[in-house]
Amino acid sequence: ALATSPCSLPARGPPSMTAIASCGPVPLSRLPSLVPEGLGCVGQGRAAGTRSGRAQSRAAGVGVAAFTFSAAAASSWTAARRPTLAGPGGRRSRLGRSQRSVVMQAGAGRDVGRQRILVVGGGVGGFNLALRLAEMPWPVGGGRPPPQIMVVDPKDRFVFTPLLADYAISGVIELDEFAPRYSELFAHAARDRAYIPGSTQAEVEHLRGSIKRISWRRRVATLCTSTGEEQSLEFDVVVVSPGLLAAPDAAMSMGLELPSSPTAGVLTFSSLDDGEKLREWLQDGNADVGATRRLAVVGAGYVGAEVAASVAALETRAPSVALFGSSLLRGSEPANQRRVAKSLEALGVVRKLGRVLSVFSGGLLWRSDAATPGAAETNESQQHDCDLVIVTGGAATPFAGCELEPAPTDKTSSGAVPVDDYLRIAPGIFCIGDAAAVEGSPPTGQAAMQQAEIAAWNIFAQCTGMPRPKWRKYTPSAMGEFVTLGSKDAAAVVAPARLAKLLPPALPPTAAAAVAPFLAAVAATGAGEAARVDLGGTPAALLRRLSYLYRMPTLGHRAWVAQRWAERAKQLGVALPS
Repeated sequence: ALATSPCSLPARGPPSMTAIASCGPVPLSRLPSLVPEGLGCVGQGRAAGTRSGRAQSRAAGVGVAAFTFSAAAASSWTAARRPTLAGPGGRRSRLGRSQRSVVMQAGAGRDVGRQRILVVGGGVGGFNLALRLAEMPWPVGGGRPPPQIMVVDPKDRFVFTPLLADYAISGVIELDEFAPRYSELFAHAARDRAYIPGSTQAEVEHLRGSIKRISWRRRVATLCTSTGEEQSLEFDVVVVSPGLLAAPDAAMSMGLELPSSPTAGVLTFSSLDDGEKLREWLQDGNADVGATRRLAVVGAGYVGAEVAASVAALETRAPSVALFGSSLLRGSEPANQRRVAKSLEALGVVRKLGRVLSVFSGGLLWRSDAATPGAAETNESQQHDCDLVIVTGGAATPFAGCELEPAPTDKTSSGAVPVDDYLRIAPGIFCIGDAAAVEGSPPTGQAAMQQAEIAAWNIFAQCTGMPRPKWRKYTPSAMGEFVTLGSKDAAAVVAPARLAKLLPPALPPTAAAAVAPFLAAVAATGAGEAARVDLGGTPAALLRRLSYLYRMPTLGHRAWVAQRWAERAKQLGVALPS
């Protein structure tokens, strides 16, 4: 039987595809003439498409999720007997060579009745997408198992990067609160799903390692484990979400030379390991107590501004800070730009407008911007001496160490790949977070979490054969912008009318569907949609912390962190949960 429709099947030949897609149903009356000797049907799926097709499927009691050929059957399947499938718009076309390869290889070497979803990167976007997929009401009737969800990440901890500066610099967040172990989160998620009506116990597996290569036409990825061994992973759908901590600043990254190996006195700020090193440097008891240490921050984007302000706001032994960047918070809310600039000036942070050429242990070389007031008209580079250089943004590309075969032809200057409205590079190949180039969507954690919600639903729709109108298109919707300026200060611009959109991603799919009509009715009014509220100081810091608490993964972990914050607030006698 050939049925499942419409899933997605481009002209590619993976050995692990479990559906024939993007091409309408084949009438069951034609199946006897299409199925050659040796073609075995494995698993049952739901026929979709025309009403008559669904009726025939119910009458026959069968559907198709996957099938395999024997070698003899493959050779005897001549062009005259090749299936003709309905394509978009009702057009009919014959299967191409690579599509026949999909059919002939499907299920080779593993149980083809089980779909496999590969998530590359366990960051804010990738991990939330994996948990969301596990909550979906996967159809498991007729012995069909739920999909296997594989999250590949070299770390053993999930790092909620928006709070990295709060841990490494301000010290108001503890390690297990913003960077819990994956095993703990999986346990929380399993308990949460037990209370979700209609959810299935989809398996989520954490594979420690990194993806070296993704052959997305063959549906095979090369996994490099923590021991250095290479393994092949077959998948039906892949999500590329390697993530970065900050958006690359083109003016800063162009021509910037970094040390080829780890060098004392030079750090990036893109991982928990970087945060630990900065935390150790700030708390170094061997440093000269009477001397003021000097810190240079390269990159004046979100992360650079937060690092510079948080370090300068330390109450004891605060280093002197110089912030290098061509512009401050490029693309952010104007109100936040003004507030952050004023705060940096009040904290004594020295702004250096220009481009950094190279960094080294003990300083950096930079060239002043010609538009800088009072800058020399010469094009000579200048040396800035300091004790530590922190490079934010532009230090890496989204696909560093991960090769796509065939490689995407269109990439941005930062290495991000354009995606369609459904967040796909190609059918079955999704991309979210900093690796995805989406117009109007800044590379922030907020955008990554919104994209994870949309991509998870579209993957569910593809794997279960939903028609394309049921898929969801991603539309950037900035609900707020926060910039921390120390332990008790922040800059915030929020859109109250859009805060209701935070609710569905934090709810199980069934509950989100229940509140969707109400939220749609509120959105349809358009009341106050463009209104913005500008906040600063302690109220902004409190709202920022609570917003991030709300977006942490799993209900169980959020409840535990809220309890810890409440206990510390009570002990310290302050209102902030710090």
